[in-house]
Amino acid sequence: ENALYKQVSQVFNNLGRDKRLFKLLRIPNATVKEEIMRCLGQMSPADLDEEEVLEMLGLLNPNSVEQEELLLGVVLNNLQVLMTTDDDFRAKHGQLVLRKTWQILEHNSGRRTYGSKEEELQKKDLSTKAVILLAAASKQRVHTLRRHL
Repeated sequence: ENALYKQVSQVFNNLGRDKRLFKLLRIPNATVKEEIMRCLGQMSPADLDEEEVLEMLGLLNPNSVEQEELLLGVVLNNLQVLMTTDDDFRAKHGQLVLRKTWQILEHNSGRRTYGSKEEELQKKDLSTKAVILLAAASKQRVHTLRRHL
């Protein structure tokens, strides 16, 4: 089963799965974007090229907190993996990721969600994911990121 999985995955890699998925992120539908990011979250960080990393970083928009909090949560999960497993990514993009994550957390904390259980849960979940990323980044060997927290 594992061999079959690897074989199918390799076929999709050869067909340019990653690039096609990132192109689909331009579709203005939050649900589609969330599912694409979940799919991309299953990939090895080594499979991402610079263009794809920049596309993912472009999704870190603090102004979209109220409309795309689920998408931002998935992006934060993916970036947390990169921040904690890929020294090159952390060195090159760590400061930007931390700054944007902090802005998202700040913007999200100011949202008025009183009376809406669903909005309150989404707000809590997004804040939790942002804090987890910030905490994980602060524990890394490369202490140069701590000054950005």
